[in-house]
Parts: sequence; C-alpha cells; structure tokens
Amino acid sequence: GQRVDYGLRGGVYGDNGTAMRFLVGQSYAFQTDPEFLPGSGLTTRRSDLVGRITLTPIEDINLIYRFRLASDDLAMRVQELAAQLGPPRLNVRLSYTQLSSLADYPEQIARTEVGATLSVGLTENWSADLQEVRDIGNNVNILAGAGLTYRDECLSFTASVGQSGIQIGDVKPGVSVLFTFVFKNLGEFGLHVASFDD
Repeated sequence: GQRVDYGLRGGVYGDNGTAMRFLVGQSYAFQTDPEFLPGSGLTTRRSDLVGRITLTPIEDINLIYRFRLASDDLAMRVQELAAQLGPPRLNVRLSYTQLSSLADYPEQIARTEVGATLSVGLTENWSADLQEVRDIGNNVNILAGAGLTYRDECLSFTASVGQSGIQIGDVKPGVSVLFTFVFKNLGEFGLHVASFDD
C-alpha cells in the first residue's frame, strides 16, 4: 500500500577513515495492513521509530547501536549493540540484543540474544557466511545457518539454509532452505524451497 518514509541521516568523517554516522526514521502508512505480525512495529499507520548509530574508530572496525522505540510512548522495544571487525572480504560481526515483552503480543517474551556472523569474500562476486544466534537467558538456539551469495551491479542471489529453534505462531522449529533474488531498482523476492520440522 501507499506509505511515506521519513527520517534524518548524518555523519562526521575524519581524514584517516574514522567516522560517526547516525540514522533515525519512521514510516506512515495510509492504511493498515493485516499481513504484518503483531509486535512488528508496523501494525498501525505510524510505525515504530527506528535508529542506528555507527562509530568507526579505525578503518575496518565498526561499533553499532540500533534501536526501535514504540511510536506512542517511545518505550524501548528492541536495542542491539554490535561490533563488525575486519575488511569487507573477511569480517566477523558480534551482537548483543535485548527484546522487550509486548502486552499486545504475549508470544513475544523478553529475551536477550547473542549472535555471531562470519562473512568471507570468495571472489569479486561470490561470498559466503555462517551465522548463529542464541537466547542466552533460556539457552535456546534462535538461528544457525549458512548462505552463499552472488552479487554484481544488477542483481544479487542468495541461497541459504538455516535451523531455527523458536516457535512463534504457526512457525515451528526446524530447518529451512531459502533462495532470495534482488534486482537492483526493481525489487526483491524469495523462494522458500523446503522446510523440515524438528
């Protein structure tokens, strides 16, 4: 449907590769969409407020803080601290995420997650990544997976396999295979190839 996205973006950049960048934004939809899940921050016309602050103290090290605030009272919904270490061809991303419980969506309970992603550039166009996310409060595997991506100036294609350990609604723990195509300036679509419940 029709919507307006608005926000503010800025940054301060040093001569030696250091930088501080920020982004804060929101979306306003002209009609509500029942396809969005409760707790997504998109079930009302005015979306939750999202933002990101990125610090680059030296080249190839990024420290990132991301947040999502409720649109009505600015209560903290999600916040994440992350560090991305290494050059684009070989880097590690470590994250610590806090998710708040939601009164209007009892299936989302408060939890704390840690995650790690290893990304490797295989060639100029091909890359691979490994990822794991765990709920450290309940010692539950949220996601473990691997992906292979082809990217050029016109399109990108990702084949991924992942194992999820969570259950939300009719989504059950299990293994899934997904193909995702992104055509630059045209859009994105995904093909869910298979799922195997635990």
